[in-house]
Amino acid sequence: MSSCSLITSWSQGAYVSIADAVEAAADGDYVMIEPGKYEESVFVEKRIHLRGNTEYPRDEIELSSSLNVLRFETDSASVSHLRVRQTGGRFNGVLIRRGEVVLTDIDIQSAGMGAIACCSEGSFLQLSYSYVHECAGGGIVFDRSSRGLVENCIVSENQLQGIEVRNGAHPVLQGCIIAANSQNGIYVQQGGEAIILRNTILTNGYSGVMIRESPMPQMVANRIYKNRHLAVWGSTSTDILALNDIDP
Repeated sequence: MSSCSLITSWSQGAYVSIADAVEAAADGDYVMIEPGKYEESVFVEKRIHLRGNTEYPRDEIELSSSLNVLRFETDSASVSHLRVRQTGGRFNGVLIRRGEVVLTDIDIQSAGMGAIACCSEGSFLQLSYSYVHECAGGGIVFDRSSRGLVENCIVSENQLQGIEVRNGAHPVLQGCIIAANSQNGIYVQQGGEAIILRNTILTNGYSGVMIRESPMPQMVANRIYKNRHLAVWGSTSTDILALNDIDP
C-alpha cells in the first residue's frame, strides 16, 4: 500500500493518504510521499512542505482528483517531485487562493479548467523546473493582482492559453519553453502586467504574445517564432523588435 511519512523534528508516522498526513502536520513539517497513486484532493492551510521521494521517478508518485487536486490557503507552502492529474469538471490541478506557494519538479495536467490558478492579491506562485501540458483549459492563470515567478518550465499543448495574466496580476516569466498551445503562448489582458525574459515561444495557435487592454510588458531576450499569427500582437514598439529575437 502506498504511504506517506510525516517527518518532524521529534516524530515520524506513517499515513495511507496525503490528506491524512497534512491534517496531522504542524507548521514547518515535511510530508514525505512514497511512490504510488493517490486519488484525493488535498487542502493545505498550514506552512508545510510536501516532498515526493526523489529516489524514485517523478511519474511513480501521482496525486489525482476530479476536484482541485491541491488547494492552498496558507501563509506559505511548498511541493516538489510529484505528478498531478486533475480528471475533469470545473476545477484546477492547483488552486492558490492565499499564500506563497513554491512548486518544483511538478508534472501537471488537467482535464478540467486548467493546470494552475493563482487568483488573489495575497497569492504568489513560484513554479520551477516543471512541466505543464495537455490541459483541457489553459496552462497557468495569474488573476486578481496575484504575483509570481515561472522559471525554467515547459508549458505546452494546452487547449487555451499557455500562460494568462489578467486583472492586475504581475508575474515574471523567464527561461521557459512555451509551445504548441492552441491559443496564445502568453496572453496579457485586462490590466495585467508581466516581465517576460529569455523565453522560447513558438508554434502556438494564435500569437506568441498577445497584449490587450494592458501595459506593454517588459520583454527582453526572448526567441519568438513560428506562431500562427503575429509574434507579438498588440504592440508596434520598435524596442520589442530590437530587444528580442522575433520572426514576425
